[in-house]
Amino acid sequence: MELAEKLDLKYLQEKCRSSLEIYKLYKEGKKTRSSGEYEKSIEYFEQAIHLAEKSRGQEHKLKCLRQLSQTYWELGNYSKFFRLNEKALTIAQSLNNMKEEGICLFNVGIYYWNKDNYSKALSCYEKALIIAQSLKNKKSESSCLNNIGIIYEKIGNYDKALEYLTKALVIDEQLGDKIYISMDLNNIGETFRTKGLISGNEEDFHRA
Repeated sequence: MELAEKLDLKYLQEKCRSSLEIYKLYKEGKKTRSSGEYEKSIEYFEQAIHLAEKSRGQEHKLKCLRQLSQTYWELGNYSKFFRLNEKALTIAQSLNNMKEEGICLFNVGIYYWNKDNYSKALSCYEKALIIAQSLKNKKSESSCLNNIGIIYEKIGNYDKALEYLTKALVIDEQLGDKIYISMDLNNIGETFRTKGLISGNEEDFHRA
C-alpha cells in the first residue's frame, strides 16, 4: 500500500472514531437534559463541540451547538440560547444546510419573541417559512405560519393574523394533527375575539 493511501486510511479511521465519540456525547447530552441533569448535559455537549472543532466536523458542531442552546433555554438562560443559535446559524449558512438554517432561524425568532421584539421575530420566522416551503416541510411550515399569525395578532394586524393562522390550520388539517388543529382554532378564535368580531364568527372558535 502506498504511503498516501495509508495516510488516507488512517485519516478516515480517525474521522470515524471522532464521529462516533461525538455522537455518543451528543446522545448523552440529550439524555441528561431530558432527565433534568442540565449541568451534565452542558458538559457533554461542550465536549462534543470541542471534538467536532478538533476534527473540523462543522456539521457535528452545528447540531451540538443547537442542542446545547436548548439546554440553556430550559435553564432560562435566553441570552446564551440566542448566542449559540447565532453561531449555529452562521455554520448552517456556510454549509448550505437549509434544514438546520431554518431551525436556527426559528429559534432566534423565539428569542426575539420572548424579548417582545416582534419585528425581528417576524423577520426570522418569514425567512424560516421560505426555507420550510422550499424543503416541502409541512410541519415546519405550519409552525412558522402559526407564529407569524400570533405576532401579527399581538401588533394589532388582525387581518394578517387570520390569514396566516388560517393557512396553518389548512396544513394541520391536511396532516391530521389534532393537537395543532385545536391550537390553530383557538388562536383564530382569540384573534376574532380581540378584533371584536367573535359574535359574527363563532364557528371557528367553537370548533376548538
